Amino acid sequence: MSLDEARLAPMADQITPEEEVLRLRDLLIAKEAELGALRGRVAELEGGAAPLAMVGLRLRALVPGPLRKLLSRLLGR
Repeated sequence: MSLDEARLAPMADQITPEEEVLRLRDLLIAKEAELGALRGRVAELEGGAAPLAMVGLRLRALVPGPLRKLLSRLLGR
């Protein structure tokens, strides 16, 4: 059997184009669901980080400059 014949011969493990389309569609749906979950998690983290960032800015505004420098040295930042 030549290489061309082997390529053209139907094999039991070959799938039809329709089956391949369905497999790829299922894979795409799974990836879209995963991406949606990750986008939701990012939005959740961003939503939680915004109030914390505002608190940090507010505290920096309330603490006088020299005290802030002293705290930075003490905390090693």
